[in-house]
Amino acid sequence: MEVAKKKYVIEGAPYASKVFRNKQAESLNLKIFIAPNQLQLLIADDRQTVHWIQPFECNDSIHSFFNSELLDELTLANELTERKFSSASVGIFTPEFMISPQSHSEENIKSFFANDQVTSSEHAEILNDQLQEVNARLTYSFPDSAMQTLQKRFETYSYQHATSAQIRFLSRKNLGWNVYIVIQNGWIQVLVLSGNQLKFANAFSFKTAEDFIYYIMSVFHSLELNPENVPVTLYGEILRDSVLFEAANKYIRPVKLGKPRESWKFEDDYPFPLHFYSSLLTL
Repeated sequence: MEVAKKKYVIEGAPYASKVFRNKQAESLNLKIFIAPNQLQLLIADDRQTVHWIQPFECNDSIHSFFNSELLDELTLANELTERKFSSASVGIFTPEFMISPQSHSEENIKSFFANDQVTSSEHAEILNDQLQEVNARLTYSFPDSAMQTLQKRFETYSYQHATSAQIRFLSRKNLGWNVYIVIQNGWIQVLVLSGNQLKFANAFSFKTAEDFIYYIMSVFHSLELNPENVPVTLYGEILRDSVLFEAANKYIRPVKLGKPRESWKFEDDYPFPLHFYSSLLTL
């Protein structure tokens, strides 16, 4: 893809099924995960067979996938323009978000969010996700220009904060107290659920395994949770033999790697575990 020729964009390992390469796949759905420094694209059919995956990363702090020109160039890729999609789902991750009860006024929450200067851009739209599953609302912002690019490229599409998608997915199957952690390119999203009640949700930037475990244990401490009784499930960019997994396993029992919906399947072997793309597959 042409966008990958930019020096500040790193193209990850792509995947394309034989059916997709031969342009025989039908009833296709597009999923886009977009964060300031990371972008992932997935095309699947109605049977949840994955036909195409393409991840990207920005390798500096100056450029961002929230930039409308870069997003516009990306969505002109042949894989997207040469095919029609039954649906397009967009997951937006920004660490600046706020969760409030649904009973609170939506306009008051938006006003408070803007006045608190949570958003870093005066040309950003303040958005609300209604989380009926946990009786809450998640408020966040996204640049107007990037939103207009998506509207121009796709006739109909849905969008939500990536944390909202995780909450919806996890709350449907959650039993008892659980801590869920999503690791995504230098960020961790920490979600705590008790049954279908959301007890905690926040995102933290980290650089080392020490940072990683510090934030997790801080959440345990603030909620007075026993790390020997409340399990932790890890999603995203982590492996069992990684220093992050070892750090979590040292202080918490039990720790396990999460599984996205088991219905996802590939036509060919795919080298990465599916939990790497949990932010994409939960959309």
